[in-house]
Amino acid sequence: MANRFWVGLTASWNGTALLKWSTTSGGIGGAAEPTAADDVFFDAASGAGTVTIDVSTRPCLSLNFTGYTGTITDNGFGLNISGSLTLSPTMTNNIGFPGGPGITFIATAGTQTITSNGKAFVSNCTININGPGGTFQLADTLSGAGLLIAAGTFNANSQNMSLVVFATQGVGTKVINMSSGTCTITGAAPLTWDLSITAGLTFNAQTSTIKFTNTSATNIPFVGGSQIYNNVWFARGTSTASNTITGSNTFADLRDDGIVAHSLIFGTGTTQTVTTFTVNGSSTGNRITINSDSTGTHNLVKAGGGTIIRNFLNIQHSIATPSNTWYALNSVNNQAVATAGSGWIFNSFVFPDQIVNTNNQVQAIINNNTAGYVPYTGATANTDLGIQNLFTLGAIGVGTISPVGKLHVVQEILGNEVQRLESVATNDDPSERVFQNRVQTTTAVATTLHSFVIPTNTVMQIKTWVVARRTVGVTVGDGAGYEILATYRNVAGVVTLIGAITRTIDEDQATWNATYAISAQSVLLQVTGVAASTIVWHNTSRTYQVAT
Repeated sequence: MANRFWVGLTASWNGTALLKWSTTSGGIGGAAEPTAADDVFFDAASGAGTVTIDVSTRPCLSLNFTGYTGTITDNGFGLNISGSLTLSPTMTNNIGFPGGPGITFIATAGTQTITSNGKAFVSNCTININGPGGTFQLADTLSGAGLLIAAGTFNANSQNMSLVVFATQGVGTKVINMSSGTCTITGAAPLTWDLSITAGLTFNAQTSTIKFTNTSATNIPFVGGSQIYNNVWFARGTSTASNTITGSNTFADLRDDGIVAHSLIFGTGTTQTVTTFTVNGSSTGNRITINSDSTGTHNLVKAGGGTIIRNFLNIQHSIATPSNTWYALNSVNNQAVATAGSGWIFNSFVFPDQIVNTNNQVQAIINNNTAGYVPYTGATANTDLGIQNLFTLGAIGVGTISPVGKLHVVQEILGNEVQRLESVATNDDPSERVFQNRVQTTTAVATTLHSFVIPTNTVMQIKTWVVARRTVGVTVGDGAGYEILATYRNVAGVVTLIGAITRTIDEDQATWNATYAISAQSVLLQVTGVAASTIVWHNTSRTYQVAT
């Protein structure tokens, strides 16, 4: 084992002619060309020339470019490295002749590192891991090249990667540890992510994300190799090309957020198991088509309980399980086309009647039809409620779902119940119900803004907020605000007030008023304005009741 330093300025790597190799940095040339047992250095003393690998693939132990300002390139021949590789941010790295072997790591023992120091590889460069018994580990971000794993252990080591392709090859024993980084795949067909060669393979997704970002009109094939993945994300923006998944794979999250119409295709007969399935089109004209790669069916299985609620899809040949789990809003149902799919529930609108707590995620219990609610049984009691993937619900028939970070419920009919929070009890259910209404007054006569029915043998507490504004009259813009709290009971059909009405009042005009009044078995929320003025009144009221 020896050290070899480049002192040959611009020349080809091979041979000893022109005194290209030295045993010391900046030393006298004439040393023998490096072998697989020699560490090779290109440093500041090597000059700014161009070194070309142009005869055959060259060997070395470790290869270190620290301080180098020149260029290394090849004419279809690459490097076999038996140790580690360190690039320099000041060098030009042009290894990657089209169709050439690129760089191959062949150590059969120990841990070798790949350090890029911010220097990308060219897109034609292939990095090959082919060292049975060796371990090859990233020290920082790896970008630009294709990565092929044939033998040995590859550790991403929590580093990010940006690659043209990631694939397995050969029959050797190979272990892939993806760690916690993001592996961005920038290429497109014919090869992007391909684990079809599973001989000797152990694939550990860990907490990684595999993200596809190519926005061209070329298909992206994801050849999963029937492995278990964490997050796989097609983030292709305006690309109209399809994304095709083959192999029966498992995903923590399978995501496609392309914003124009395109297809997400699954291999016929395959089963994709997902914990979350984040696939939404962006509008009726930009639906994502879910289909098989032939007229046969594919299978989608939801793991971990809960529901899948997706929007703007066009679905065909898809068998989704378990039942009452997969919901498609504003979507096209092509499931009857042979071979027919099943399991998807198509709605124009989904109303979240309840929000339940399961594993710190928000889920919706769905009012699917007049027959009743679709039950969700995965709720976990006594845990904090975390907000994840909240959505907007529009008017009935045009509801939309998108991850906007808020819950927006639109009730089309004034006075109808807007929202209910309810817990299951032995007899009656503890609940909080929300009502909203609006009225306009032009006189000083008390006008009913809302009416609350008090059921027989029930105690009900009503808390209301009223806001008013004068829009026509002496002083346009005058306003008022009221907070009103009272408790009522209905005993054998007779409603009475328990205690007194509590009010907090803020008024520009003292003659305005808002309060409760009993009328038969109802409590009326009444407002009083003034003559010759138009006053708009809004209320939001919450009721809490207990019966037998």
